[in-house]
Amino acid sequence: MGHNISGLLLKGPYEPLRATQLGMPSVTLPFDLTLFFCEWRLAEYWSLLLEIPGELPIPDSVAPPYPRDRVLATLMQTITQQPEPRFAIIATDYFGGIGSQAAYVFQGEQRITPEGESSINAALARLGVVSKSRLDAFDTIGLDKIRSMREFPEVPDPDEPRPTTYPHTIPGVLPRLGFDGFFWLAANIPELSLQRLLSELPEHMAVTFYDPAFSSPTDPGAFVTVWQDESRAFWLKRANHGWHTNPEIVSEATLAELLVQSAPHHAPLNATAATLQVRLHP
Repeated sequence: MGHNISGLLLKGPYEPLRATQLGMPSVTLPFDLTLFFCEWRLAEYWSLLLEIPGELPIPDSVAPPYPRDRVLATLMQTITQQPEPRFAIIATDYFGGIGSQAAYVFQGEQRITPEGESSINAALARLGVVSKSRLDAFDTIGLDKIRSMREFPEVPDPDEPRPTTYPHTIPGVLPRLGFDGFFWLAANIPELSLQRLLSELPEHMAVTFYDPAFSSPTDPGAFVTVWQDESRAFWLKRANHGWHTNPEIVSEATLAELLVQSAPHHAPLNATAATLQVRLHP
C-alpha cells in the first residue's frame, strides 16, 4: 500500500477561513498540529503570483516534487498572523514499504532542523509530539492513516488577468481565491507595501480596511474607507454597525500611518483587520 503526501505541519492556532481561501485544505491532528496539504503546484502558483522568488534552505539532495518555495513561509504567516510561525514541510513517497520521506522544521523562513536530520519523526519531536508506548511519533498523531492528498481546489493560472486589483503585485498582499477585490495581508507585510496600497490605489477605486483601535459606539473598531477625488486628494470615512462618520480630507502620510497601525499583526487572531477590499467608488 502506498503513502504519498506533501504538506505543511503547523504548530499552533490559525484562521481556517484564510487557509481555505488560499487553497490549502487541512486536517486537524493531536498536539496542536494541523496538516495543510500542499503540492508543488500550489507553492509555484503563489510564488509566481506574489512575485516571491527563491527557496527555503532545504538541502539539494531532497528531490522534487518536495515543496520548498520561500512563499510557503508567507502563506503560514498569513493564516496565523504571526511573523515567525513554527511549521514543518513534510513529504512521503512510499509503495509497498519502499520509498523516501523528508521533513524540515522552520521558524518563519529560518530552518531549525540541523544538518543531517531529515526524518518526519525527528521533525514531529521538534513540534512537541510525544510518542505513545510502542508507537513512533508518525503513528502517534495518525499520519499512518493519511495515505494520499486531499482533493485540491483548481489552482488558477497565475498569468490570467484578475479584475479589481492593484496595478501590479505588492509584496505581502495576497488575493483571496474566488473573491475579486478582496485581499489578505501577510503578518510580516513591509511598511513600504502598506504605503503602496495608497499610492497605487487605482483611479475611481476605494479601499476598505479595519481599524481595531478606533473607539466605536457599537461594535469594536471601525471599517475605514479611503478614496481619492479628481484632484487626487484623499478622503476617509469610518463606519460600523448603525453609524458612520462624514467624509473628511486627510493626508497620505496620516493614512499610511493608520494602515501601519491597523496591519494584521497588530490585531488579534481572527480579526477582520487582515482583509482589504478594493471596489469602484461612486
